[in-house]
Amino acid sequence: MIAFLAYVVWVDQFGYKNRMVFALLFFSILCLIGFLGSFYSVTLTEKEIIVWDMFRVRRLTWNDIYEVVPSSYRDSFSLSDRNGDIKVYISSQVKGYLELVWLIKQRRPDIWKVRDTQTFQEIEVFHQRPWVAIYYGLGSIGMIIAVFVIPSSGNIVIDNLGRLLFCIVGIYVFVLVARTPRKLEFQGPSLIFSFYGGWKKSIHVNEAKVFYVKQENTRGGVVNILYLELENGKKLNFGDYKEGMPMLVSAFERWMKKYKSAMR
Repeated sequence: MIAFLAYVVWVDQFGYKNRMVFALLFFSILCLIGFLGSFYSVTLTEKEIIVWDMFRVRRLTWNDIYEVVPSSYRDSFSLSDRNGDIKVYISSQVKGYLELVWLIKQRRPDIWKVRDTQTFQEIEVFHQRPWVAIYYGLGSIGMIIAVFVIPSSGNIVIDNLGRLLFCIVGIYVFVLVARTPRKLEFQGPSLIFSFYGGWKKSIHVNEAKVFYVKQENTRGGVVNILYLELENGKKLNFGDYKEGMPMLVSAFERWMKKYKSAMR
């Protein structure tokens, strides 16, 4: 579409023709690269996993997989060999993503652990990506500040209602951010939530009933959310952790299996 607009600008000879054409062509090239990047497939065989991405083929045998490397894009991740020389990328947007992860787990159940980058020891701490909290936190602070800097319209009633609305919405969003878990930690039979507000909350494994992962479609693509159903019927949801959903699911599986079964 952008390339077509570049052609229209060139034919109709609008003002600043050359600049507009070059700018539109530049963005059309970026769109083309993104389009080519959408050609992606994963093939599993008895011997190896094969990923076809950007017209390149990468192969990694099951025995050579050493670790799971979380990606910065949602719940995508890479499978790497010990030296990091070979990596195959697993996109969370591929059709049948949850089934694909399950199949990989069946082949290599031992690699789904989060390791400290310095000590390489297994850890049970998961960190929420901070960007959403920062975005809404700054927005809420901006709305509260706007209460004092918005110029008067001359109508006292309208001015006061507008300031009150800005203040209420800003405080409400700020409270939501403060109540957002920034860190999730498995400590024995307890699940510890650390919040941006500085306070903590814990859930004992006896309070947990079952957990499951559900795929939901959004404007930006498919997102995977883990739901934890408690014995009292309440549901908690977890998503967008830096360590990735597959790692989080594995941690919940180990936690429930180790402590829930032992306390029955």
